[in-house]
Amino acid sequence: MTKDIFKGYRPAGKSVILTLLAVVTLFGSCFWNRNHTRETEDEITVLVYMAADNNLSRYTGFNVNQMRFVSLSFPKRANLVVFVDRVDTVPFLLRIKDNYVDTVRVYQELNSADASTLSMVINEVKTRFRAKSYGLLLWSHGMGWVPLTQLHNVASVMGYAPSRDASDTPSQLYDRHPEVRDMFAPDTKGFGFEPVPSFGTAYSSMDVDDLVGAIPDEMFEFIIFDTCYMGCVELLYALRHKARWIVSSPCEILGQGFPYHELTVDIMRGDMLSVCKKYFTYYDSQTGFNRFGAISLVDCSVLDELADCFSEIVKQVGEYPALDGNSLQYLDRFWRGHVFFDMLDLTEHLCSDRELLEKFSILTKKCIPYAASTPYIFQGDRDEIEIGRFCGLSMYFPFEKNDSLNRDYRRLEWSIRTGY
Repeated sequence: MTKDIFKGYRPAGKSVILTLLAVVTLFGSCFWNRNHTRETEDEITVLVYMAADNNLSRYTGFNVNQMRFVSLSFPKRANLVVFVDRVDTVPFLLRIKDNYVDTVRVYQELNSADASTLSMVINEVKTRFRAKSYGLLLWSHGMGWVPLTQLHNVASVMGYAPSRDASDTPSQLYDRHPEVRDMFAPDTKGFGFEPVPSFGTAYSSMDVDDLVGAIPDEMFEFIIFDTCYMGCVELLYALRHKARWIVSSPCEILGQGFPYHELTVDIMRGDMLSVCKKYFTYYDSQTGFNRFGAISLVDCSVLDELADCFSEIVKQVGEYPALDGNSLQYLDRFWRGHVFFDMLDLTEHLCSDRELLEKFSILTKKCIPYAASTPYIFQGDRDEIEIGRFCGLSMYFPFEKNDSLNRDYRRLEWSIRTGY
């Protein structure tokens, strides 16, 4: 990562120099604070919400700079606004346009993993940057539908699986290039984790209900998750009234995240199909451990129909068969039992009614117009996942041993609607 990561910033006015000193120290640049409230509507405003007051903090400058590099190609009446909450500095709101990054606002200390902060930032951006349509990109850690209170029943650490270091390198790529190991090897992403000092190593996070409550209904044309495990049908069903289109991954995402230099222009054009295709093409073209990416595009208008069809399957199944999680197409690397399974593969293991399965398969393709995955997730790692089946969404199976997790699962809208 380059040291002077925000070289394109416009200089700050004297009145904000002291306030921004911590930010300048981190990013090696100055800022210009000004009022960005507009009297006229633009065509589109996209908010990127970086909840990075955690071990992903170091990737924020890298991604913001990628966005700036291509900002001259944005549509003329488009606003890209980025909220950044990093380690050891106050949060700030940026606007990226014409190869510059301007400071819109510097905040007091906030918890970006709290739903009230997300709601506040959304409302502020809507007021300052009025547009005919809006997009939202959520960038952080997370666990799909799994509540923070259940994390200990799923994964032993926030890294989800054993952390890798110099003594346990995942592939020859890092043996040949040890200088990139610290930058890219250990971290992957999922939504809104921030340490709570008063609770030692505890984290605060947004659970499904928090996220649903923070995002206004029907405000956004699209939502993109640059986070791990958010491509689960349970979460997306809960968000079905928040946006028409959702881009997400049912697997982990490497710490450096989306290749923003490749696809930010498409984000600003609202072209989610191109975003997904370029994401997959970029990661599929990598080699070794870095050839690692799974992505899907979901049409939320079909999710109710999909839920009703799955409800028919649940009624037909009656008593669930005894399934072995390792025999299904799992998409996570959890030690304590898998949680995220390919939705279509799991459904085929549950149901033997060919007519119902065909109906569900057709609706799955209608709901997910694009889905692609590399052949492996974490290839070369001791916990690598071979992807033989990939429909684009994951789904949970309520194993008997997971009583506590199952109780939380059955509070979800998807479970209530389908009886699953």
